[in-house]
Amino acid sequence: MTAKQYLSQAYRLNERINSDLSELDRLRDLATSLSGVNYDGVRVSKTRSTEAPFEKTICKIIDAERKINAEIDRLVDLKAEIRVPPTFFTQIPRVSTSAGLSSMLVSISPDAVSG
Repeated sequence: MTAKQYLSQAYRLNERINSDLSELDRLRDLATSLSGVNYDGVRVSKTRSTEAPFEKTICKIIDAERKINAEIDRLVDLKAEIRVPPTFFTQIPRVSTSAGLSSMLVSISPDAVSG
């Protein structure tokens, strides 16, 4: 994965969240609206449905909210990961009067860099 692809993950995830939020608004509108009567033909049914007409829509709303919350959590984690560089090792030459060590491997933590 290139650096551009890695960094564009947050953008794509944000766009997906916005799309899901639009879909959630549409579902909420659908759940709170009244449907018209269908006069097309005669409908014969021996068993009558006992579920409310908006029940499936409410279930879809709950699923969409869970999905959006999971995507938002992922986006927050991804942004934090992008902002804070991982712990890395670098070689820094060491100037020393003592004969022996001429370079030292130093580990720099993100807390030490930012703080």
